[in-house]
Amino acid sequence: MVDAYGAGRLALEAARAGTGSGRTGASSALSMSLTVGGLTVRMAVRQAEIAGGAAAMSNLSLISSLLVLVVVLFLGFAGCDTLWGLDPVTPPGPLEFSLQVVYPLAVVGDVTFTYLRPGDTTAVTKTATQQGDLYVFSFDEREVGAWMVNCAMTANVDGVPEHKASLTGHFIMPDSGNWVYRFVASLTPPDGFVIQPVGLDAR
Repeated sequence: MVDAYGAGRLALEAARAGTGSGRTGASSALSMSLTVGGLTVRMAVRQAEIAGGAAAMSNLSLISSLLVLVVVLFLGFAGCDTLWGLDPVTPPGPLEFSLQVVYPLAVVGDVTFTYLRPGDTTAVTKTATQQGDLYVFSFDEREVGAWMVNCAMTANVDGVPEHKASLTGHFIMPDSGNWVYRFVASLTPPDGFVIQPVGLDAR
């Protein structure tokens, strides 16, 4: 395609040729100049149309992007479950370890939970917090797999010291839901008090 610069050069050359060839050459030069001029105008109109089309495409692209953003934001706030009637997805909550101490036992010192995460080789020991007759430790650990947890405590009965007891439990952590692994410490004559596992419960 001839650009505007090329069209101008054609017109100039035609004018020069007409000047050197008399009236006939001038007439031909005039005709060629008009033709080239018309071509230049059409080229300018075409370039304007192309520019306008590019602007229109740019606006269409912007509008499409905004529509996609609105849909994403709607799904984020309303949720796919609300939009399509799906069951709501409950994010997993913290894992909890719990020991229930049954009367007449009384805890002497601290209750500790020593746990080993899936794939780890180093155990971690934490001190439980008392909540009535429960001793609890909770944290946001969500590793799916095989866990180990040991519960240990020392107790007395009516002021009489008892021995220290501990028990290790094992469980498989599911990939969703809120869970607590429970222990119970109770007096079991003639063996004194023992810690027994209740197991993993949903809460």
